[in-house]
Amino acid sequence: MVLQGLLRYNCVMTRPDRIIVEFVKVGQVLKVNAVCERTGREVSMVGDPRASRGDLERLAVKKLRYVMEKEAQSTTINKRGFTV
Repeated sequence: MVLQGLLRYNCVMTRPDRIIVEFVKVGQVLKVNAVCERTGREVSMVGDPRASRGDLERLAVKKLRYVMEKEAQSTTINKRGFTV
């Protein structure tokens, strides 16, 4: 069973502005994927199928924001070479 939802968030440099959230039941767990439409960056997590969908969705979005912010920090700090 696959359920999808589309959320809209304000666009900030390192934050996604549109996120696709997908729920997939895998055995005894519920896999939640969150994908930023603009960058294509995807994160996934697993949760208890009895947990609130809203809570799982918020956690997946929070994880996506965290990963995108970490990537933005690491690319500005560890950037080598130059851009032409």
